[in-house]
Amino acid sequence: MVLEGPPGSGRRAVAAAYGRALGELGIVASGALTHVPLSAVPARWANQPRAFLADVFRRAAGGLLTVAADPAFESRPEAERHAVVDALTTETAARGPYGPVLVLCGGAPRLMELLRTRTDLAGTFAEYLRLPAWTGAGLAELTRRRLTVLGFEVPDDVLAALAAQDPAHGAYCAHRLADRIAARAGAPALVLADLAGELPLEDALVAG
Repeated sequence: MVLEGPPGSGRRAVAAAYGRALGELGIVASGALTHVPLSAVPARWANQPRAFLADVFRRAAGGLLTVAADPAFESRPEAERHAVVDALTTETAARGPYGPVLVLCGGAPRLMELLRTRTDLAGTFAEYLRLPAWTGAGLAELTRRRLTVLGFEVPDDVLAALAAQDPAHGAYCAHRLADRIAARAGAPALVLADLAGELPLEDALVAG
């Protein structure tokens, strides 16, 4: 499966749910999730990417392996990128029926370029799922739910302030923001003053 979506769109969460479902259905042994960004695959000498990925595939057997075409991978020398993709293609073709279920994930530009130039790799994936970006209102609702679980009330004016933030930060950052607000709030019923220093969201997350 290929999962396309912007950062924070829930690619790994969807992959984890997919792995659990496969495990519950008995299609894979455990459904455990192993995650490897392509930038983490070493390629300093010949056969190093293949050896690294062979070990990753072995450890992930019986579960689900997500391989991320991450931004850091694009900054590596072209020869290293080609070596890593060659090794991934080889290991994918050789994994056999007992190897891990493979999910390739990343943002649209990197994924499309990778799959367009490597049709041998693209042909191993039967499904392509595109995840939409979060909206500000959607992330505000995630933050509200997290705060509610932590025992706080989120009135409409606080929810509106949260919804005005940049939605590009994703679900993980929404939960992190909720935890930061909860740590400094003075009462169960939140007020706008509880957001002071936490918004704009980008500044708060960089500072934290």
